[in-house]
Amino acid sequence: MKDWIKKQWNKAKKWWLAVLLALGFAVIPAGAGTISFTWTNATQNEDGTVFDPATEQMEVRIYCNGDTTPTFVSPGASAALDVITTPGTYTCVARTVNMEGTESADSNEATKVVLRSAPLPPVLQ
Repeated sequence: MKDWIKKQWNKAKKWWLAVLLALGFAVIPAGAGTISFTWTNATQNEDGTVFDPATEQMEVRIYCNGDTTPTFVSPGASAALDVITTPGTYTCVARTVNMEGTESADSNEATKVVLRSAPLPPVLQ
């Protein structure tokens, strides 16, 4: 039970940090690093018809380390995402979501390592 609560708390912290950063209200936590993703947007539906990310893609959801809820979400037809997060190793897959909310199958896996950032140097006077 403790592990489940801890996992849910960590998910909630990531979500709120992303929201606060987007609004410009958050302070970057000590030791945080940046994780960057880039991808090629889908151009075709499973049935072979054309898929236009500019008009048909609601978001790209990125799932890491076996999470069943998205770890990161990129709105619209963007093809990149930079997120400030805690240090660690993230093994992730991406899924395209169309305007009806239907998710694609998983993309290939990508592993990203976020290192603890170095402290700023002292100021000599």
